[in-house]
Amino acid sequence: MTVDNARQKKSSSLTRGVICLVLSVLFAAVALIVAFFFKKADAHSAGQSRENVCPTVNITTYKPNGEHYGNELSLEDGYVPARVVIEDESGITVADDPQSRIKVRGNTTAFGAKKPYTINLDSAKNLFAMGGSSKWVLLADYYDPTLMRNAVALKLAHDMGFEAPEYKRVEVWVDGEYKGLYLFTEAVEKGKNRLDISTGKGDFLIETDSPLREEEESTYFYSGDFYYRLREPGKVSSAELDAIESRVREIENILAAGDYEQVERELDIPSFVDYYILNELLCPGDFANLSVFFYQKDGILCAGPAWDYDLSQGNLNGYCSEAYETALRTDKPFALYCNYFRYLFRYPEFRKEVSSEYERLNADGVFAFLAGEDDWIVNEKEKYREAIDRNYNLTGVAAGFCGYNRVPSGDYDAELDYLRGWLKARKAWMDGFVKKLNDPGFDVSAGPDFYATTDEGPDATVTIYGYVNPNSGDHFYTGSAVERAVLEAAGWIPDGEPFDTPALSDKPVYRLYNEETGIHYYTDDEGERKDLSESGWKDEGIGWYSY
Repeated sequence: MTVDNARQKKSSSLTRGVICLVLSVLFAAVALIVAFFFKKADAHSAGQSRENVCPTVNITTYKPNGEHYGNELSLEDGYVPARVVIEDESGITVADDPQSRIKVRGNTTAFGAKKPYTINLDSAKNLFAMGGSSKWVLLADYYDPTLMRNAVALKLAHDMGFEAPEYKRVEVWVDGEYKGLYLFTEAVEKGKNRLDISTGKGDFLIETDSPLREEEESTYFYSGDFYYRLREPGKVSSAELDAIESRVREIENILAAGDYEQVERELDIPSFVDYYILNELLCPGDFANLSVFFYQKDGILCAGPAWDYDLSQGNLNGYCSEAYETALRTDKPFALYCNYFRYLFRYPEFRKEVSSEYERLNADGVFAFLAGEDDWIVNEKEKYREAIDRNYNLTGVAAGFCGYNRVPSGDYDAELDYLRGWLKARKAWMDGFVKKLNDPGFDVSAGPDFYATTDEGPDATVTIYGYVNPNSGDHFYTGSAVERAVLEAAGWIPDGEPFDTPALSDKPVYRLYNEETGIHYYTDDEGERKDLSESGWKDEGIGWYSY
């Protein structure tokens, strides 16, 4: 699909952020938290002897007039100059970069009292044995009252051998003010010590996203039910973007076509198997359509890396959406109904791969800590308890509420008990569920469809909505909620009465776009589709199916 001005970058994440900020303030007003101002001792000189539970990151920001941003630093400021001093557990300075840059990052969390940050150091440094890089991320875990969920997810991914950032717990100060306990992680990006892809050879990294979360200077496109953010390469020509869009549409059509041998040729099946297991165990509520990464390497689409698990493992407000309500449960499948997996689970071959891999990993003890069979989570709490207490003793930082997460109680130990109980119950359910995947009667359509417009099951229908561009007069038809949101945000006007079509049939209607005239064209004739495509029309794949 191509929409006038649809690729212009906005800052519409403000809408969601403002709502979350208001909710956070209201929650903070009624929370019984005693203000505790913790000031770090002067321990930033290189080589100073000191023992600490975790490393420290001390950031000093600079305004053009030489003053500091402090709590005024916001998402809209982008990168600002900063000095970044990082010390290891022994108080040894491992980085002191006066020419660094820092910015507030994230979406919902960017508007909370405890903000996440992206750091660009003066030069690449191999910090905490994670490999050399100048770009690093500080995850705030503001909406996770246990400060554990991202760590649990990244540990599990690493133990499974799945692609995921390395991390280290650190305490953070910004302009002399203590900010709390963070996860210092690798950024999700290509690089020698990061994601091993070559964008010059056609490799790319994409993330499912929302039109309401667009950031300036980023590139977005939409295909089928999904809106994608192009993460790598960072800058592309129109031709390069068209090639990536066409490849993503091709993958979606292959997944829906029903030929598993072709799916195996185009997808790295082991990565999709592990990605499914990881997310079915942890149930991140946004896995339906946000913060889900895929990357192409050497012409094969791979799943991952793993990212963004603060709203997972039971830390969800079930009233937000059907997906959140489903993900909150410990006794129902969730991830198999999300994104590409709702197609993959139609194939018995893929389900068999999932069952075999889960049993192998389970036998190797990879999931033992989820069930409380070892003390990893408890040991993490004990090791970092002093830092956790300092984090909890800050007004507005102990645990935030934005409407999407479970309302925090203010009792750390109670929150951790809830998390451990949720994980134990989820793992016990998963042990039984994977044994059913090889049943001949297994039917993925029997559960919720987060993307269907109307009915479910074999007779499912999709409602197609028409829009008209008030500037060009182009008529556009879609059943995708994502595309409708983009059209409406761009000012397109509803056109005619919606009509129902089959969710799937053997009569596809193809969609093509003329970039010179700005007009879309629809045809059910495969020959006409081919002729128009060869004459310069942009083939946008299947628009819908007809009876």
